[in-house]
Amino acid sequence: MLSTMDGIAAVSGAQSGDSAIDVAMLKKSQDLMKQQSAQLLAALPPPAPPPSPPGVGGKIDIQA
Repeated sequence: MLSTMDGIAAVSGAQSGDSAIDVAMLKKSQDLMKQQSAQLLAALPPPAPPPSPPGVGGKIDIQA
C-alpha cells in the first residue's frame, strides 16, 4: 500500500511540488483515524447474552 501511495504522490508531485508533505499529512490523518476507531471500539458495551440456554436452537433440521 505504501508503494501505491508513493506512486500516487509521484504522479501528483508534478502538480503540487510538495508531495512529501502531502504524503506525510495523509499518513498522520490515517494514524489519527486508526486511534479514533480504536477508541470507539473500546467504548462499545459488551454483547448481550443469548436469550436461550446454551445448546437450545443450535441445530435446526429443515426438509422440503
